[in-house]
Amino acid sequence: MYKHYRLGISLLLVIGVLLLPLAGNPHALPHADAASTPVPAVPAASNQPAQVGFFGMNTYFTGFERIWNDTVRDANGTIIFDGTPVLAALGREAGIPWAREEISWANIEGLRRKAREFDEYDRRLKLTADAGYGIIGMVSTTPEWARVTDCLDRRNRYAAQGHPRRAVLVPACQHLPARLRQHARQDCGALRRRRRV
Repeated sequence: MYKHYRLGISLLLVIGVLLLPLAGNPHALPHADAASTPVPAVPAASNQPAQVGFFGMNTYFTGFERIWNDTVRDANGTIIFDGTPVLAALGREAGIPWAREEISWANIEGLRRKAREFDEYDRRLKLTADAGYGIIGMVSTTPEWARVTDCLDRRNRYAAQGHPRRAVLVPACQHLPARLRQHARQDCGALRRRRRV
């Protein structure tokens, strides 16, 4: 086992040494053929902090709710004012060093697989980076085409058994050790008693 591990590491090092000259010379790399789709270059952000502090904020500058709530549009639907840069500047004035941005998979690839829409995310992430925020991305929201098809059936099955909350908790908690499951039951019971008061 150890011998194979050493051989694998040695091969990776040799390949890395052979590819190293190519990394510094873009003309040495093979060119794309005419049939390939060109990908526009995204300029690197210039104002990224060298070090990011411990505290930051869930800013959601990239959230689609911001696009509709923080913008003014003309009669054709074209954005004529976007309030997000103002919010970003206010956050930096308050000393917020980094932003956690939720990247919704359902908004990027919502209609079907490989039908991706990155333009608005790219624009808003660049705005956030140019304002000087460090960015932590979080991918969320599975598109409908990629979800398991029996979610509603699972929820209804648990609800029919008299446990509507279990629709969310059971699949996630079924692998917890018995000790943790017992604590969860006690916490839920205490919560129900407090609600009755």
